[in-house]
Amino acid sequence: MPDDNEGLPQEKVDAEWQGIIASFGEAPRMPAANDDVPGAKLTPASSDWDPLAEDTSTFEPPEPPPIPRPHHAVDRFAWAGVLGGPIVVLIAFFFTLPSWIAGLGALAFAGGFATLIARKNDDDRDGPPDGAVV
Repeated sequence: MPDDNEGLPQEKVDAEWQGIIASFGEAPRMPAANDDVPGAKLTPASSDWDPLAEDTSTFEPPEPPPIPRPHHAVDRFAWAGVLGGPIVVLIAFFFTLPSWIAGLGALAFAGGFATLIARKNDDDRDGPPDGAVV
């Protein structure tokens, strides 16, 4: 690896190093136009820009798409079992109904869940991958 300090007097390198150590923890300073630092590029720095002061009140998110509704009767009964089964179990528990009613609710939940998983549409796995889906 080439030495970046090549061609500079050792006293100047030591003075710069001591300046860096002395200003440790302070904000970095931009080199002035008369600084003799090799490789230093002068860029105009504007401290007027405040990212928190930008007006973000004009952004309006797009309308979300509607929730798809199941059109097939089997899907409707499966969702009814998944959502209604735990409700039946809770009603049977709080109103001390017979245990077979709670069992029916648990069976409805398990059957509905299994049906929804079995009928899941796997079209997105067919074909080559398209990359990340956003």
